[in-house]
Amino acid sequence: ISHSLAQRHCRRAAIWIRNELPVQMVGCWIKRIAATAGLAAAVGASLSGAPPGALAQAPAGLPLTGVEDRIVGGDPDLPFLLEADSVRFDQPNDTVYAEGNVQISRDGRSLTADQVEFRRGDKILAATGNVVLVETSGEVLFADELELTESLDQGYAIAPRILLPNGSRLAARGAKRLSKDRFEVYRGVYSPCVITTICGVSAPLWQLRAARVSHSDTRRQLEFRDATLDVFGVPVAWLPYFSQPDPRVRRKTGFLVPTLGSDGNLGQFARVPFFWNIAPNQDLTFSPIITSREYPVALGEYRHLFPWGRTTIQGSFGMVERRENADVIGTSPRGHIKWTGDANINEHWRATAQLYRSSDDTYLRRFKIDSAGILRSFATAEGFYRRGYINATTFSVQEQRVNFTENDTPEALPYITAAYGMPLGETGFHLTGAASLSSLFRTNGADSQHISAEIGIGREWELAGHLFEARASVRSDLFSAQDIDSQSDVSGSSARLLPRTTVGWSYPVFRPIGESAVLTLTPRVMGTATVGSANSAKLPNEDSQSVEFDSTALFRPELAAGRDRFDDGQRIDVGLEATLDVEGARFMGLVGQSYRVGSSRNFGPGTGLDRPFSDIVVGAGARIDDWFDGATRLRWDTRDGSISAAETRLRVGRNPIQLALTHTMLDARTVDGLTLDATQQIDASLRVQLTDHWAGFGRHQRDLESGRPLRSQIGISYADECFRFETVFSRNSFENAEVKNNDSIIFRIAFRQLGGTSSNQSFNDE
Repeated sequence: ISHSLAQRHCRRAAIWIRNELPVQMVGCWIKRIAATAGLAAAVGASLSGAPPGALAQAPAGLPLTGVEDRIVGGDPDLPFLLEADSVRFDQPNDTVYAEGNVQISRDGRSLTADQVEFRRGDKILAATGNVVLVETSGEVLFADELELTESLDQGYAIAPRILLPNGSRLAARGAKRLSKDRFEVYRGVYSPCVITTICGVSAPLWQLRAARVSHSDTRRQLEFRDATLDVFGVPVAWLPYFSQPDPRVRRKTGFLVPTLGSDGNLGQFARVPFFWNIAPNQDLTFSPIITSREYPVALGEYRHLFPWGRTTIQGSFGMVERRENADVIGTSPRGHIKWTGDANINEHWRATAQLYRSSDDTYLRRFKIDSAGILRSFATAEGFYRRGYINATTFSVQEQRVNFTENDTPEALPYITAAYGMPLGETGFHLTGAASLSSLFRTNGADSQHISAEIGIGREWELAGHLFEARASVRSDLFSAQDIDSQSDVSGSSARLLPRTTVGWSYPVFRPIGESAVLTLTPRVMGTATVGSANSAKLPNEDSQSVEFDSTALFRPELAAGRDRFDDGQRIDVGLEATLDVEGARFMGLVGQSYRVGSSRNFGPGTGLDRPFSDIVVGAGARIDDWFDGATRLRWDTRDGSISAAETRLRVGRNPIQLALTHTMLDARTVDGLTLDATQQIDASLRVQLTDHWAGFGRHQRDLESGRPLRSQIGISYADECFRFETVFSRNSFENAEVKNNDSIIFRIAFRQLGGTSSNQSFNDE
């Protein structure tokens, strides 16, 4: 095609990146495109001086003069649809001239300009003045002058400015479309950032300058040659070649952003991931870990999506030194594997599975692969039906926690639960059923098998504002246990039958307060009764070793979760609920107490249930618009007036300041002969939005019982539409044979469309 524009003009590249996108121009252009869309029915319209909207065939070679109204052209000799304020035909030069709000469209591409010259013999279209070209891919090109072939898919532009579909912008000295597939830009500047003023200079936060930028529509890739990265207008890196997927691509083979850093255990380290897009439904990421103190460790993850499910396999391997108290005791092969998968078997059944194992309990944490305290392996099948649900699971765990071993943790082969419910016709009664089977095994300690089945019937009704509920159920359990007590070698089988009857009453009353508030008070009473002597030390206790009696346990037939221990005897719960609804806010409260007799369940000191009248439990909560959300639950010992348990969570504030606080306190307690230590911890975090882009944050977790800090963090971050920066100082309290308490400084930086990087500096406590 002709390059006369390049020959006629010698101008410097327009620094469009440093100027805001003309919003008015875009708005005007959108209106023009909307108008052009209505021209699809105008194929065959003439280039004659007929009234607007008239469709006619223009005589060949008839010169056209400008008119005030719009002229729509659909001459079969023209390869595109044309609309303009005035159109004329120069027969000797075989050229069509269009002026005034010219709009041209073909094959999904649209062009608008002040003036257009179409040289039919050369099949060249030249546009000048406010030129806007919209590509089928969503790219929008702005230019002062442009030459194109009649198909609009090849051409040359002077000082183009290109708006990409993701909002990024590209400006250049010149641009050339070589074909429908390939587009090149010369002396280009690329950035997704808006313009900011730093030290009196208007520039994007970062931009990429390149001698040449190529784009392949087939490969969907942008290639930069002889590129320089500028930050605040200052060159910081030179790249002889750089490529990235275009904005439409979500997955593409290539190197990902590396992670660099320094660690007290590993020394200097680097993780350089490579992503392989094998197919639209599968990929592989290989991320070798290279350190200055160890041999390289190979780390990879494979993902595969099937029509009926998905699977992920992650694994690592390396020859790693084993250390104890900073002393090297040898080098051995170490690694891990984590396989997960799920499958939709049919419309009712779903299966999930996971295999997670590590060579030892410090490898994953040392190489910063995973800090989990337990590695879970399981296989589960779930059935979902209109009135029923069934779950069958087998599981095994590998302990990563200090002072725990797999020998003390049971494995389930299997653990099955099922539930069913249905209404009994129009009677108002509801029938429920539940069943479970568990078979647990240990290397050290008790093995047990437990079969349980329960059937119940219940109903709720209202009478003169009073709400009543009643339920009756019967449950049967069959146990088989071996080595319950390792000292006495107790083994054997046992069975029990457990009927239960529960009735409840409540009477909600409300009263308006003023014009915008309503107070609701609801007194409640619940009674439940079962036979006594249902629990025995000869029966294994796998899932009922802990109880937390608080306001959420009131008005529940069973005080504690679990099936191995049964809340038998007789019990009455009484309480008062209150709710105050004010415009934009809600306040809630509950106070109550429980009375128990005839129970064989041994709730010892510290549980609040070690005497007939329980501790008084209180619960309170509030929500105020979007700036306050909090709740607290506490247990009050009436004998000495002390608080034996409390749990509080708060979230206060909104931008620019937000505070979150969680506090937990439990006295030492004994349940069924098992004593649990006192617990008191606090977790507080604060976030402050300093400006539109800058934010600071801090967090502190502390064990108040021992006075030991668990974790502390403080950091600052910057984020906008094209850049994110974060630095965090962390102090973690953890110690085993290889991983010590340490402080670390983490530095992360990310460039939108380019990727990000991070560094980690750790310091071990002496």
